[in-house]
Amino acid sequence: MEAQMGPTANQAVWQGTTANTGQVIPQFYRGSKYMEFRSIAEGRPVFDARDMVKIMQAGEMDNIIEEVNELHRQRWPQQWQQYQAGQAQMVAGTPLIELFPGNPEVIAQLKTVNVHTVEGLIGVSDSAAHNVPFLTEWKNRARTYVERTTRASSVHELEKKLEAEHADKLALMDRLAALEEKFTVPTEPEPTKGRKAA
Repeated sequence: MEAQMGPTANQAVWQGTTANTGQVIPQFYRGSKYMEFRSIAEGRPVFDARDMVKIMQAGEMDNIIEEVNELHRQRWPQQWQQYQAGQAQMVAGTPLIELFPGNPEVIAQLKTVNVHTVEGLIGVSDSAAHNVPFLTEWKNRARTYVERTTRASSVHELEKKLEAEHADKLALMDRLAALEEKFTVPTEPEPTKGRKAA
């Protein structure tokens, strides 16, 4: 449920997450504000363009819509700058399609409560379970997914590190062999016994 009308498809929109939690999602857009006194004076509805922000909490259906103020610009400076530059962005994080590739209905249901990423799903409060059936099961699935990908990433990083160390070791062995060859003093062949030198 929203306090005001949200952005239309042809309005500039930016969606992003806070850097640390991903739970509060600001959406800056160009909206309008009804000007009551001017409308009365002019005898017709008058609207002024305004920068607006829709603040969404992952797991919650209700959103806050406000006219942008200095607090919003300070809280989400990167998102504000990108909105000002007219850049359309997606919510940062792992898309839900990675967790639910064959279940578009699950993704659609989660998006109705402002969950757009796997990380966002993990952070949804358990009290939001009344809004979304199977929320606890899906959160556990998301945690398992992140743990597995983190472990796989760690193993991959370790493999890369070992390969680099092995390459360094081979390079050092080549250098050592070259140095040994360079500093080896040739020895004179020993005279053979039983033969006389000519």
